[in-house]
Amino acid sequence: MDNNNGFCHSRIPFELFRTIFEFIDDKQTLVALALTSSVVSAEAEPILYRSMLNTTAAAQGKFLRVVSRDRVRAGYVRQYATFGTREPWILTEGVRKALLDLLSVALAKMVNLKSFHLDFGAHGARSEDTLRAFLNQSFPFQLDEFHGFGLYRPPQLPELVRFLSSQTKLRRLSLLRHHLANTDYVESLEEYLLTNIEDTHTPDLVYLRGRLPLLLAFLPRRNITMAVWTLDPPRRSVPPGFSQEEGARRLAPHFKKLTYLSVGYTTTPAKSWDPPFCFIPTPILPNLECLELYQFDYDHDAVLFLKRIPSLRMFIIPASTAMVIWSPGQMDFPVYGTAQDVLLACPQVRFGAQVSAVSKDGSSPTEYIYTVWDSMADARDPPAVYRVPPSALQTHHIFELLPH
Repeated sequence: MDNNNGFCHSRIPFELFRTIFEFIDDKQTLVALALTSSVVSAEAEPILYRSMLNTTAAAQGKFLRVVSRDRVRAGYVRQYATFGTREPWILTEGVRKALLDLLSVALAKMVNLKSFHLDFGAHGARSEDTLRAFLNQSFPFQLDEFHGFGLYRPPQLPELVRFLSSQTKLRRLSLLRHHLANTDYVESLEEYLLTNIEDTHTPDLVYLRGRLPLLLAFLPRRNITMAVWTLDPPRRSVPPGFSQEEGARRLAPHFKKLTYLSVGYTTTPAKSWDPPFCFIPTPILPNLECLELYQFDYDHDAVLFLKRIPSLRMFIIPASTAMVIWSPGQMDFPVYGTAQDVLLACPQVRFGAQVSAVSKDGSSPTEYIYTVWDSMADARDPPAVYRVPPSALQTHHIFELLPH
């Protein structure tokens, strides 16, 4: 290779450069290579501009300024995620609005965008008019997946529904916000979604993540096979039809289509809270193959729930924090200390997994570790271990990342 011309005089055919660059995970290395020649830069740029994931507001601003001025580079973008809550309170309202304005201009040129993550959880109430105006735009792209956080407050619902109705090819939808403490708001949210979400909106949806009102609005009239039901913490005042038990009853006819289900509280539950499986009758899960429970008691009732799902091939439960040995009057009460012990008690299940989170200084998890046992493997073989970054779970259901 001629050091003066980078890759230009290498023996690697130019048409292979982009294929090779696909395997370079470090963006800084790719940037350095792109600077070696105009030919290399032309092959590297489609990869460099393919995605912008959660990072600092400064990096987001730099990226947005470039693509907002260059339609070719904007056309390379396939995946975009806003800076979200990484810098929640250190940015002024003016900076947030400026970033959102830049994003509006840039998105108008991202004609090939397929995955969009819009995190508005860090934006204060003063930004609601800004967000409504943002959602009310006409965008040139048709998304495969949309993940929103902090979007569906009552003033924004018309714009949110309009945006979703324009995305007719959407296959994955996640809408979350902080727990819904206002019971009147919960009822108005469900009523609005049920009234305004039509069959023609997102007809090809296969993945849905959200709370009860969202599931009730989308599950009944679509062939959704993957669902993540995030539960709100129990509270003293619950509107009729919105207890966990009543929610499960109302969703029961539509759970029959599910192959993959994750369910649980979004915060660490108090001991007095019922575990999520207590209100899900197993007959409503006739086709379920994979189940993830965010909370699991490692006791007889919990294991019995899993045993009653005949189609179950894999479960994921959190790593046990306590060993349940036996209770009075049940001298033969089994010991369930790990997912492997639970797996041995469920003969119809092939894979049992337990998950633990890795975080630094008590902050948000930087990695999830899944330890997976295979009932068909030699008992002396160690379990398989998979390390999954949180970003992977933004675009995939966990069962798409593990063997089952």
